[in-house]
Amino acid sequence: MMVEYSELVNGVSIHVSNCPERAIVDALRHVVRDFCKRTKVWVYDNPALAIEEGKLEYALTLPTDSAVFHLWGLDGRSGCYAALQNVYLDPPVNLVFTSQPSSSKAIKPLLSLMPSVKSTEFPSHIRETYEEHLIS
Repeated sequence: MMVEYSELVNGVSIHVSNCPERAIVDALRHVVRDFCKRTKVWVYDNPALAIEEGKLEYALTLPTDSAVFHLWGLDGRSGCYAALQNVYLDPPVNLVFTSQPSSSKAIKPLLSLMPSVKSTEFPSHIRETYEEHLIS
């Protein structure tokens, strides 16, 4: 589920009286994006991608109005998040290998996301857990 930035306006406006709602929403957009980047709190399981011989670039399937900025690993939530040597993110939605992956099995990219610049909402679990940090 997602929550609109505008739903946090009342919590912020008590700290900045007479500030236009549009300015508060814009500030919240920046705060939430920065918070997601710093904490990597929005973790996303990309659908499995089948490895194809000779193919080095794969399109990720991201939620609407999100942006990827961190790749945890290629084996889902396995608990093994070692440094990746031959793969990198090519935003906005590509995963690129520098050489053919050694495995022919499907990969399950585990990613950290943040709301895109144009988004009007963000995941509700972030609000539920961190609202007091976002509005203070």
